[in-house]
Amino acid sequence: MIRQSKKDAILELKNTGMSLRKIARTLKVSRNTITKILKDPDEAAPHRESRHEEHVPLIRDLFKECKGNAVRVAEELESRHQITIPYQSLTWIMRKHEIRKRKKRRAGQYHFKPGQEMQHDTSPHQVTIDGKKVSAQCASLTLAFSRKLFIQYYPRFTRFECKVFLSKAFDFMDGVCSRCIVDNTSVIVAGGCCRSHYPTGYCPQ
Repeated sequence: MIRQSKKDAILELKNTGMSLRKIARTLKVSRNTITKILKDPDEAAPHRESRHEEHVPLIRDLFKECKGNAVRVAEELESRHQITIPYQSLTWIMRKHEIRKRKKRRAGQYHFKPGQEMQHDTSPHQVTIDGKKVSAQCASLTLAFSRKLFIQYYPRFTRFECKVFLSKAFDFMDGVCSRCIVDNTSVIVAGGCCRSHYPTGYCPQ
């Protein structure tokens, strides 16, 4: 069974963008094993204490100094302190002592059918036009099922721009979904409050 330290090294190298072939060559592990680990990184594996754990305080300080780059930590340990720690052992020590915390996984997933839901959002951006940075509002519409996206930039975003944007977005999407989630776009509300909200362009009876 492969050690946890080597698993950690595989995950770390993969996060840097290294190919499976290069990881296999670097750590002397088969690509099939690497693929299995990437599919199930949390599978437990027994491991023994490392003889390098006495250097944990130094590793912790270097980790902060190197801004979370484990490769740089290994280089600094060797060049400045004459301490050589195998990379897989170093990443295991970091994980064990929570120097580097494991990224949280998403708690769940949402599943949508075609045409079920879309989301409209706006957010302020800084864009460069003719060499000058200006503020602009980015309006977007995303289909939940296919993730198809339509965006446009506006110097401001009022009810008028909202109507223009949604009209163009619906034309681009060749239709609308049965439900639209509006995020951070108060201008789409023409009046009312809470459950009595009604959208721009809609007149309640």
